[in-house]
Amino acid sequence: MSAVPPAQPLTRWRWVVLLAAGLYALSVGLLLVAGTARTEIAGGTVSFIGVLDVAVAFAVVLVGWLIVARATALVGGFARRWSYGVATVLPAAVLVGLWLARDRLLWNVLLPGLAWRTYILLACLPAALAVWRPEPPTPPPPAA
Repeated sequence: MSAVPPAQPLTRWRWVVLLAAGLYALSVGLLLVAGTARTEIAGGTVSFIGVLDVAVAFAVVLVGWLIVARATALVGGFARRWSYGVATVLPAAVLVGLWLARDRLLWNVLLPGLAWRTYILLACLPAALAVWRPEPPTPPPPAA
């Protein structure tokens, strides 16, 4: 799949970015339920939540890949600056949150899930921001 040239903004793809954000929020929510449950959830609910989590995780990766594949050519200064800011603040904020809730967490469930979800978010964020707020293409430098 080829990247879209910068002259064609992907504003109609904003719904895909919203879908990705919703799936990501659902995925993190399922992880927090699994990572903070001190007792086993009754009956077959555990297997249903596990299947749902895997399906949502697959959807997050698929939609994230789709955004990156379609919008990488649109990434400009705005998207890079914001992505860098998120990449510098988010891991520290997550670590502070984990430290504050350390007594209530199942670490072997929470850490791997947070690691790959953070990676997917940081990998897709520049392209998603470029779709959400496209920048006009920069003209080529004048010929000498």
